[in-house]
Amino acid sequence: MAMTHYLRTVHDAILVGVGTVINDNPRLNARLLPNPPAPAQQPRPIILDTHLRTPAGCRLLTNYQQGLGRQPVILHSEGCEGQDQKHPRVDLEAAGAQLIALRTLDWDNILEALGKGGLKVQRLMVEGGARVIETLLTSSSRSDGDGRAGGLIDSLVITVSPNFAGSDATGYKSPRWQDVVVKTGKESVAPRDGQEEVEEGAQFHVAKKAWFGDDAVWMWKRGEKPADK
Repeated sequence: MAMTHYLRTVHDAILVGVGTVINDNPRLNARLLPNPPAPAQQPRPIILDTHLRTPAGCRLLTNYQQGLGRQPVILHSEGCEGQDQKHPRVDLEAAGAQLIALRTLDWDNILEALGKGGLKVQRLMVEGGARVIETLLTSSSRSDGDGRAGGLIDSLVITVSPNFAGSDATGYKSPRWQDVVVKTGKESVAPRDGQEEVEEGAQFHVAKKAWFGDDAVWMWKRGEKPADK
């Protein structure tokens, strides 16, 4: 966990889906460090929440109310704001959340919204959950990047813990992990039965492998591996 908390300190914002907020009630701040940053220097929490299901009493909002964290931003779909005083929007805004409506929650719109206005997010860390991570791994930008799946990602950090999690004692596994991370632009991805051909994935190379306590950590960087000097 200390590795995750360190990584949080070098990003402007931490993004998760609403499922992670509901199931885990995270704080998304950097705490487990010898000298944690002050609240104003903490990363800003970003929540993807299509239908405004974020609980108004979640830790992200109570931390902000108590001066222990930055103001959370909730990105949601247009048309779900509502004007009814019983609508979740009212409670979320009263709790301190900043709500931003987007026509669609695709990654181009998400990144554009986070880069504008007072947010100006330049370094975004996407922590989860599994569905959010998989959509990012399999998405490509309309304008920037190389047009391949995974092309929006600059680096991937994978931490392998000796502890297994889940109802069946299994770890996280994306069904298209091999397509995006291992396959390169030089090799096509074979389609599965009944599926259309998958576009080529962005090319990554292993930039670093290390131990962090009991955890094994790999870092992949996008692009060709530098030639040995």
